[in-house]
Amino acid sequence: MARRTRAARQPGRTGRVFTILAAAAAAVALLIMPAVSLGRITGILDWRAALRAFSYDLYAAIAAVVLGLLAFAINRLRPWGSFRLGGAAFAFLAGVGVMVPIGFNAVRALRAAPIHDITTDTDNPPQFVAALPERAAAHALNSTDYDPKTALIQHAYYRDIAPAVVPLPIDEAFRRVLDEARLDGMRIIAEEREHGRIEAVASTFWIRFNDDVVFRLTAQGPNATRIDMRSESRVGGGDTGTNAARVRRFLAAIERTGPAE
Repeated sequence: MARRTRAARQPGRTGRVFTILAAAAAAVALLIMPAVSLGRITGILDWRAALRAFSYDLYAAIAAVVLGLLAFAINRLRPWGSFRLGGAAFAFLAGVGVMVPIGFNAVRALRAAPIHDITTDTDNPPQFVAALPERAAAHALNSTDYDPKTALIQHAYYRDIAPAVVPLPIDEAFRRVLDEARLDGMRIIAEEREHGRIEAVASTFWIRFNDDVVFRLTAQGPNATRIDMRSESRVGGGDTGTNAARVRRFLAAIERTGPAE
């Protein structure tokens, strides 16, 4: 009789263990990205550690899904309100919830151009100057030398990207670009009104990857200014379309700007 009782309890213990493991994997999957983001903001983690975190987060999410399914199968006869089924469901849903944005980014990467440097003027792109020391200190892997092959790829994927011409004197346009850059969350590192150039650093939301941005303003008459923009990632062969999206968003906002009042 005692032997039979121990055998009956064994599946119960197994079901509890699998539920606890699944819930633990789900908690890790949910906490990795906020922890990495905080580490990047505080400067504790570098971009290499942040990249590795993507892999760890995916592994934890997969473990949560698999363990959650196993826990659900083992505990399927338990009441729905029990910890074992509830924990299994939580682990499965949390794992899927983490995997969805990772999968979305993977799809974006496959659809985006395999480049990390976007400019409105591929014949004569604005040059980075103030950003160079910071890029060197951060051990940026990408060069700021413009590769003509990049222009061919950009034209194939992003034909719509072009300079913006706004109906503003160059001094007013310069001020508007500065204001919009700050509103967009960029950190200004250089502003040269006499040369019509602005350099800034933009950071992605979660992992805080730094991209360098340069603006070049050219007078097209007393009340018109051409604005060229270049946005380049410091690391990564591709950028999942981030730089192109930034250029489009920024120039669209600038072009909505009306004449100075």
